[in-house]
Amino acid sequence: ISNCKALAGSLYPKVTQQRISIIYGDNDYYVDPKYSSLNAEAYAVMTGAALKTPIDVAAQKGSNSKGVGSLYWRKNDEAAVSLIENTGLGHNWPAGQGGSAKNFINKNSLNYPNYLLRFFLSF
Repeated sequence: ISNCKALAGSLYPKVTQQRISIIYGDNDYYVDPKYSSLNAEAYAVMTGAALKTPIDVAAQKGSNSKGVGSLYWRKNDEAAVSLIENTGLGHNWPAGQGGSAKNFINKNSLNYPNYLLRFFLSF
């Protein structure tokens, strides 16, 4: 936490009030998937989000909603961190069935834009 405080400086209190959402794939060969969970855990500690509950990834929209996920909650019942591992996703944007770029958009994935909108608006 001391490194985060040093990097953020006077903005640290505002940083700890933000929400973050992380999604990654178990087939990412460019970035080791373990860093996603480490980042989520670190931010949860920074924000005091001690309660961790599962996300029903299978209930999410998209052409491939396989995987696991967690929400980390602040004491005021506000979700602070969302972490999802989408099974089969590589190093690309999980767009569900949308998008048109060939190399960096995965259409066989959770519809992350839909999930992200609901995450930021509903908790």
